[in-house]
Amino acid sequence: LSNPGAPSRSRVPIPSPDTSRVKPVCDRLGHVGKTENDEIDALFQLSPPEFVAARNALAARLKKDGRNDVAGRVKALPKPSISAWTVNQLYWKHRDAFEKLLATGERFRQAQASRIAGKGGDLHRLLNERREELSAMTRVAADILQRSSGASPPGVMRRITASLEALSAYGTLEGAPRAGRLVEDVDPPGFDALAALVPRVGDGP
Repeated sequence: LSNPGAPSRSRVPIPSPDTSRVKPVCDRLGHVGKTENDEIDALFQLSPPEFVAARNALAARLKKDGRNDVAGRVKALPKPSISAWTVNQLYWKHRDAFEKLLATGERFRQAQASRIAGKGGDLHRLLNERREELSAMTRVAADILQRSSGASPPGVMRRITASLEALSAYGTLEGAPRAGRLVEDVDPPGFDALAALVPRVGDGP
């Protein structure tokens, strides 16, 4: 029974995020400025059919708030490919496993550097760990695709696996693609990047 004297439980409106402070933008691989914004991150967590409408709505709100420059760049954000979208979901929804894969890739790279410098390194064990973690992440990715679209095409899965391998190879390298805001597949590091990943033989600490 209702209590006439009880206070009303009317729904308290949740304020919208302060878009007046939005400053970051991301390029084709998700690089951003110094200040990140939750609403931009949220765009990349939406399902593919929702992305464009939500992006345009955010851009319109920013423009209304007088942030014309940022609004224009948000409006220009490309819709992620289905493979890039899936990798983003691994980052946002399975962060621990994702970070573990990157950490293992980092240790593998350090072991490679040690081997090149003549200091040894347990490459075999780390390579097996990386393969197991990559396999586990690929299975999760297939499940995400199945839930989203009802299928996990082999071609898409190959691109997802290649992107995960590339991200693991980049690790913490400065300028590496930013997981979570990808809009296309990630290519493996090029020659210059690989040269930066491994110190020259003979370099001291």
